Amino acid sequence: MESLSLTANIIAVLTLAGQLLAAGYRYGSSSAQFPPELRRLVQEVTALSGVLHAVKMLVDDPTASARTTNGSSGDLIRAMGEPVEQCRKFMEEILRDLQKYGEASRRRGAWRVCWPLKEKATKEWCERLERHKSLFELALSVDEM
Repeated sequence: MESLSLTANIIAVLTLAGQLLAAGYRYGSSSAQFPPELRRLVQEVTALSGVLHAVKMLVDDPTASARTTNGSSGDLIRAMGEPVEQCRKFMEEILRDLQKYGEASRRRGAWRVCWPLKEKATKEWCERLERHKSLFELALSVDEM
C-alpha cells in the first residue's frame, strides 16, 4: 500500500512539474530574451522530473517488492514518502505564486508576459529543487548497493 501512495505522489509531482515547465516556457518564449534564472529553473524542474521517473520505475518494479524482505527497496519506499510529499507541496507553492502574480497583473490591467519574480527568489526555488533532486538521487544510489 505504501508503494501505491508513493506512486500517486510521484505522479502528482510530475504533473506539477509539467505545469511549471509549461509556465516557464510560456514566460520565456513571450519575452525578448529567456531570462537566465528562468532557464535554470526549467533545467532544475526537468532534471528533478527525470530522477522522479527513475524512483517511480523502482517503486513500480515487481522485482523490487521481492527484495523488500531482505533488500533496501522496501526501506526506500518507506523513506521516500515524506520527501516526495514535501516536494509536491513546494511545487504547488511555486505554481500558486506564479498564478497570484498573473491574477494581480490582470486586475491592474498591466498583464505583461514576462518572468514575474526577482532573480533571488527564482534562485532560491532552484536551490530547493536541487536539494530535492539530490535527495532522490541519493536514495536511488543507496538502493543500488
